[in-house]
Amino acid sequence: MTTIVGQPGLSSDHRGRVRPWWGIGDALMVIPILIVVSLLAAVAVILLGDDTTGGEDADLPLWAIAVFTLVQQCALLLWPFWVSRRKGLGPAADWGFDFKLEDLGIGLGVAMIAMFSAGIAAAIAAAIVGLEEESDGENLQLLTDAEGSPWLWTLIYTVVIVAPVAEEVLFRGLILQAFKKRFGTVIAVIVSIMAFAPLHVADGGFFSGGQVVLLAAIGTLALVFAITALVTERLGASIIAHMIVNAVGVITALGYLDRFIDRF
Repeated sequence: MTTIVGQPGLSSDHRGRVRPWWGIGDALMVIPILIVVSLLAAVAVILLGDDTTGGEDADLPLWAIAVFTLVQQCALLLWPFWVSRRKGLGPAADWGFDFKLEDLGIGLGVAMIAMFSAGIAAAIAAAIVGLEEESDGENLQLLTDAEGSPWLWTLIYTVVIVAPVAEEVLFRGLILQAFKKRFGTVIAVIVSIMAFAPLHVADGGFFSGGQVVLLAAIGTLALVFAITALVTERLGASIIAHMIVNAVGVITALGYLDRFIDRF
């Protein structure tokens, strides 16, 4: 459905244009947004003068990582909403940002399928690259490093709640729909996967064995989430599935599941 823009209060640049008129350019704007956010975070850390940032091999302080991760995810979420407001029909019509009660059940089922499929993809990739240490194919080391810190809860909140919403709206919303409108479904899904996976690469070299395994798993998750969004024509189920997958990852990384099992 399209509507003609020409209501009072809209700028002259928008009058007479047919909604939705967002496109690939709006999707690609995510790149400079991430760069700007990263630069601002680096400047903030330097100005606040933490001594862990002084050496070439020094790690960022935990507070900086926690705050940066949260701000980054908020930026990823706000951009598609701004685009939809200025150029589209609203997040529900443009990106399928809508929830129904049935999304809880669908999301749970999708999460199980996604984790099973990602496990198989990771196992195949590990066999191909000869990965022996399973932890090299994970990107949750930061959470274990943060145990005992109050910033751990900021990271958990970001990973389990904020990131699934932001990333589904951006990757299975704006990016998927923009490329689908221009190039069709198959290309759109491929692009959404290629954009999503590198964002989750951990330290250790992009083409290291561990990163290949991690990319295989993340890419599989992205494929399942994209198919879910396309089939349901909304993001509710994929958001729920993404939350469950991330929550399971957090619980596993922090050893909560092992502690629960040990009690019985």
